[in-house]
Amino acid sequence: MCIYGITVTATWHFENYGVIVDVRYAADIESTISKTYILWPGEELALSFQPKSGKLTLDISVKQDLLLIGGLHFSREIDIKPGERREIEYSVLPGVKLKLYGKIDVQATVISKNAEPKTATCTIPCEKRFKIYNSAAFTTIFYATPTVGLDLSALGFSKKLLEKQLGSQEMRPPVIHKVSYILPQMLTAVAIIINLAAAIYALKTLLQKQKPPLS
Repeated sequence: MCIYGITVTATWHFENYGVIVDVRYAADIESTISKTYILWPGEELALSFQPKSGKLTLDISVKQDLLLIGGLHFSREIDIKPGERREIEYSVLPGVKLKLYGKIDVQATVISKNAEPKTATCTIPCEKRFKIYNSAAFTTIFYATPTVGLDLSALGFSKKLLEKQLGSQEMRPPVIHKVSYILPQMLTAVAIIINLAAAIYALKTLLQKQKPPLS
């Protein structure tokens, strides 16, 4: 078994009803492969992905003509693992509050070489199993799909300023696992050992034949 830790990131930009938002998401993901080598073709292994932590950064600008909060600009960070929903609330003016929330779904797409299936996709946390027939490679690309929202409450009323599911975005970098098929190397090593032993035995026999008899 081998465990890899990796940080992957993605960014988005959008505007909705006078609210301009830049989004960045970074996730720490633990990728585990159950084997790093196989002895026989057709062996099975598992690739699993576990979210460890994540940080959603929102940079928000409000156009001047929006009631109460026109011209407002602020940045916030939310600690949020893939699959979680989190929200924060804070005051921007006396009697005026904003509630900011987000949810992130992260999918893992695994592309395999010399293994079956050739492609597998799952929403983390998850596990996928593969059969291997030779030395193999697995390239995993993560895709994040965030949903972000912003609610305004003031003077006894509330208004949803935005709620938007952003398009799926590829996260960088990908993760690459490699698995070795060691039977050919083992057979080669055994053959070398046998040949070396045979050569040593032949040399020993030859030396014994050439040894002069005792007088």
